[in-house]
Amino acid sequence: MGTTDTDRIKGTRYEAWDFKFGLIDSEDPLWEENALQNGTLDNRELSSRITKEQIEITFPLPGEFARCGFTFEYRTAEPDISVNIEIILPDQYDGGSSPLNETWFCPGKLRGSRGRFAFFETKTDTDGFIIVPGIWKYRVSIDGVLVKEWLITLTNNK
Repeated sequence: MGTTDTDRIKGTRYEAWDFKFGLIDSEDPLWEENALQNGTLDNRELSSRITKEQIEITFPLPGEFARCGFTFEYRTAEPDISVNIEIILPDQYDGGSSPLNETWFCPGKLRGSRGRFAFFETKTDTDGFIIVPGIWKYRVSIDGVLVKEWLITLTNNK
């Protein structure tokens, strides 16, 4: 998309701005567990900030509670406006001939009348996680309208 990080995107029921992708500040595992167990991610969203903007990310992520993803600020005319996140894997695995072109969908909501939306992944050495190397596409739609997309190069350090 032709938006910049300082663009304000206005819909009929929302306004969004300050789109950033990169490393997100860390919290301890109990905080994350509580956010997941209480059924909403409000405390995660309000606390999460991008500490280093990046479009090339190597896994495993550095730091004890490291995570990467994106955030943006928003204001709404009413609560619970839908956010849809599409994560599109690379067409080819590690430059090989195995087609992936797989898409994951992650629903979310803009809660309250104003706040920060955050989406992140926590992949560290202890997860035993291997990322599919290549250029991943992250697309964000609010209220059914595409507002931002990032192309992020993900690799493994193993």
